[in-house]
Amino acid sequence: MKEKKVPEASVKVDVGPKGAVRSASTPEEELLLNEVRYRSLIESQTDIIVFSDLSGNLTFVNDAYCRIFNKSRKEILGNNFAPTVFADDLQATQAALEAIKKPPYRNQIENRLATPAGIRWFSWENSAVLDAAGNIMEFQGIGRDITERKEAEKALKDSEERFRRLTEVTLEGIVIHDGRKVIDVNPAIVDIFGFELSEVIGKSVLEFVAPESRELIMKKLGAGGDKTIEAFGIKKDGTVFPLEVTGRAMPYQGSMVRVTSLRDITDRKKVEKMTLESQQSFKALFIGNPEAAAYLSPDFHILDVNPRFEELFGYSLAEVKGKHVNNVIVQSSKMSRKMTTRFH
Repeated sequence: MKEKKVPEASVKVDVGPKGAVRSASTPEEELLLNEVRYRSLIESQTDIIVFSDLSGNLTFVNDAYCRIFNKSRKEILGNNFAPTVFADDLQATQAALEAIKKPPYRNQIENRLATPAGIRWFSWENSAVLDAAGNIMEFQGIGRDITERKEAEKALKDSEERFRRLTEVTLEGIVIHDGRKVIDVNPAIVDIFGFELSEVIGKSVLEFVAPESRELIMKKLGAGGDKTIEAFGIKKDGTVFPLEVTGRAMPYQGSMVRVTSLRDITDRKKVEKMTLESQQSFKALFIGNPEAAAYLSPDFHILDVNPRFEELFGYSLAEVKGKHVNNVIVQSSKMSRKMTTRFH
């Protein structure tokens, strides 16, 4: 097979400042000079450049191609490109080369090559080289290593898939939104708010927020951050209920978006109310108890005393708080005996 030659020539040229080539002496030298420039351009590329005949046999490769496959041109030229293509991508690659036999005689593909360093992803700009009569002479391909980009895309896709699986099983409503516009929601939104998924995509995230809380939510959206706040949500039927809102920025399908968690805290608020009412009832009984009473820690240190305790033992809360109850009661008993002896 005839190897494609990119001529090397010794040309007498006019050299300008800093070694810049300015001109050749004759038209022939000008032609050779252009060929030298062409070779220099090709060999200085970090992208790989290949030419092949119509059967896919390589007729030219640049230095970058040789470095990637750790072979000399002599070892490479004349061989078909197919064995270098990852098996799963070979059919699509061959179809892409077949397609450039028709106008516009170019296309772009991505495929994997089996290199000595392992499987690498490449993005290819393929074209057919035509002669003056419009006949295809050969194929040209320029390939750029996009392995890092592909790995990053896969990592992002895997992360999004894990996130999707998580949001599908969580009981919290998850809203993915760009600004106020809802991009996606999880199934829990249907259970919490009563909307169908089709009713909320593309709508404002404020659709889930009661009017009295919308200003608060808008401030949170404007400020960013991931601080949790409480607000009031509104269901499709108009029911207003307490809501816990937490949001953060994250990458999603190639863009930075906001992911907001909406949790119905109705039951928690009921428990908090019952607890507060219970505490208030206990406080009233504690203060109004006609007997001396002290509220103690698990290790019997005084946390609070009622008025009757202060009256009976002669101590204010400030004097006994944090002390062990035995120290207070024993000391008070001794003082009481001394007083009794003194007055008798």
